[in-house]
Amino acid sequence: MSFQVEQKVAGKIYVYLVESYWDRDKQQSRQKRTYLGRKDEATGEIVTTKRVSKPKGSYSFGAVYFLMRIAKEIKLSKVLRSIFPENYKNYLALAFFKIIESEPYYLYELWQEDSYIFQESTISSQRISELLEELGKDENVIEQFFSEWIELNDSDSSVMFDITSISSYSGKNELLELGYNRDKEKLEQVNLGIISREGCSALQLPLAYRIYSGSIPDVVTLKNVISLINSYGLNLSCFVMDKGFYSQQNVKDLSKKGLKFLIPLPFSTSIAKDLACELDEKINSPLNTFSFNNKVYSHVRKRVKVGEVSCTAHMYLDKEKKIRNENRLMQKIAELEEVFSSKKFKTQAKAEQYIEETFKSKKKYLVVKKQNGTFVISRNKKVIAHELLLMGKLILITNNHPFSKEHTLQLYRSKDGIEKVFSSLKHDVKEKRSRTSSSNTMKGSIFINFLALILLSYVDQVMSEQKLYKEFTKKELFKTLTKLKVFELANKQILLGEISKRQKNILTAFKLSKNVKPSYNLAGF
Repeated sequence: MSFQVEQKVAGKIYVYLVESYWDRDKQQSRQKRTYLGRKDEATGEIVTTKRVSKPKGSYSFGAVYFLMRIAKEIKLSKVLRSIFPENYKNYLALAFFKIIESEPYYLYELWQEDSYIFQESTISSQRISELLEELGKDENVIEQFFSEWIELNDSDSSVMFDITSISSYSGKNELLELGYNRDKEKLEQVNLGIISREGCSALQLPLAYRIYSGSIPDVVTLKNVISLINSYGLNLSCFVMDKGFYSQQNVKDLSKKGLKFLIPLPFSTSIAKDLACELDEKINSPLNTFSFNNKVYSHVRKRVKVGEVSCTAHMYLDKEKKIRNENRLMQKIAELEEVFSSKKFKTQAKAEQYIEETFKSKKKYLVVKKQNGTFVISRNKKVIAHELLLMGKLILITNNHPFSKEHTLQLYRSKDGIEKVFSSLKHDVKEKRSRTSSSNTMKGSIFINFLALILLSYVDQVMSEQKLYKEFTKKELFKTLTKLKVFELANKQILLGEISKRQKNILTAFKLSKNVKPSYNLAGF
């Protein structure tokens, strides 16, 4: 909200433009003043000096400036400019919009009108659709971008690969098929696989992606992934994957190709269940505890055969997690018992049907029996004991036997970065579902989202390193920066608004606090 105020000093009236804002540090409303000029009492007009002109408008500046500087810092804008010389600014602007607003593209024009952004002209909704369609059609140029981006971030570090599902309401998109949906939605989907890397020059940024049919399971995708990574010439020290990729055949294929791998064992497999039982006493020994990232774990290892491949199994126990999960489970069982005790059933079949319909996945913990002419439930001791045995445990297998317990856990935990990428895709960029009807438009939209994910990954890592999450969520960080405005005067002069303490703290943490100017060096950008 803005308004004008007048101040009389030594018989002269001076006029200021006042903008109100909320200061979160002081928990009160504050005001920013911009001097407009002196009021002529005879005519009522504002007389400006040579140095001051009337404001023509104000524009949001801070968040766009912040992302522009990051894109330049990690050389993302440089690679885009070399591959898409005509449209790279448009692609970046759309990625910035997705990050800052997380809204559909039809709202882009309204956002651009209120933002001090680097484009020469506004992109209409129709033009955005055309841009996405054109971009999605040219898969070769997208591959060229991946190649240059990977070359820029080349290192001998470990590569992570994971898959997520993007559901859609569209019925006219040939990319969409029914398959295993990770969000438990009964919609057609595409699978998006993202290659990321642990420790690229102290950064873990997404490198490339592939779009797969929604019906293709993870284990089938692995062969394509290996070919994809080889085609980019990536030098792999270790291939880190999620448990969805575990199978004896995949382990065999990776070993045959001479690839080192690290894969968690699903507890649905007999080898994982056997190891959990066999090593339970040993892993609960106080002699096997160690500290990792200020947290205490227990660890044991054992050589095992996975099919024909000799592997080392690293078992970890997080006792805090085990106690937390055990308390949650026993509390839930007590609640189920209380609910059941308030019901009466004529037959055992009806009692079991009630459990099936009401308790669903929790039914395995309960057994129905007849007692004193009524039906009661008791705890399934065997099932509960087995569940408690697995709680807090993680088993990782690798064919790289010299890996230490710390290095193995560090490699796997670094995969959290790609999980955060997926979280950003579905929450920060709001791509849990897609509504695009054209497959080419969907491909173009996914590329824009990928650019947004690269930037968000960098923001997330710096926020973690600088402990900014104690003060902000990512959404709060961008909202805080959005409040930094620039003012355009009638004489075309651009003035930067006052930088608040919170905004300065953010820019300082990202080493962007120096030379904050309301202009864009497009030649260098």
